[in-house]
Amino acid sequence: GGGNFPAFTKPANEVTATTCGPATTCGSSTPTPYVDRSLTYDSASGRMTGTITTNQCPDSAVTMTPALKCITQTFPDSAFDATKTKPQGAPILGRVAMALKTGGEIYGPLDAGFTEGQLCTTGSCPGGSDLTSCESNLEFTCTDAVNTDMLTDACGGHASPYHYHKDLACHYDATDATKHSDPVGVALDGYVIYGMYEGAEGAKPVLDACNGHTGAVPANA
Repeated sequence: GGGNFPAFTKPANEVTATTCGPATTCGSSTPTPYVDRSLTYDSASGRMTGTITTNQCPDSAVTMTPALKCITQTFPDSAFDATKTKPQGAPILGRVAMALKTGGEIYGPLDAGFTEGQLCTTGSCPGGSDLTSCESNLEFTCTDAVNTDMLTDACGGHASPYHYHKDLACHYDATDATKHSDPVGVALDGYVIYGMYEGAEGAKPVLDACNGHTGAVPANA
């Protein structure tokens, strides 16, 4: 054990936006997302620079009504700038990226947790659990119905403000394994996040410890 590990850091370049479209609340059955992208892609580095302004509302129907939060995020965020001399630790709780389609927040794998009674009478998930493990645990610990409204939906998101933890399956064709998946998000350091497929008969990429790799992408074709 031991060693010097990078400190977990929160975004430094988020500001409250002055306008996020006409909606004053996020819809539940009728989505009301707003996103304004002003991004430039650098094919040499694979990174984006610019801003995303969003109201954080999902673009699909949800069972609860998320809070509307009007913000502008600059990329790369200075706290995660990949040009720095040392790797920067991404937060394991909170935002690590934003969705290109909606501007919704993409969180790390861990969640703040659920107390007993929130999801079912007898089950709970401690803070710092990843949602996949949490959901599996509840299958065994809950003696009554699980309130699935608080867990991730088919699009990989949940909660209020609405945010993503899993594959953004509603933002690209997750059934098409014949080609490289489209970009779905941009990380706080500016690197583009793609869907799960690399192309070539359903191949999935071999990723490094930071869940990335170097290789051909459609924008560079």
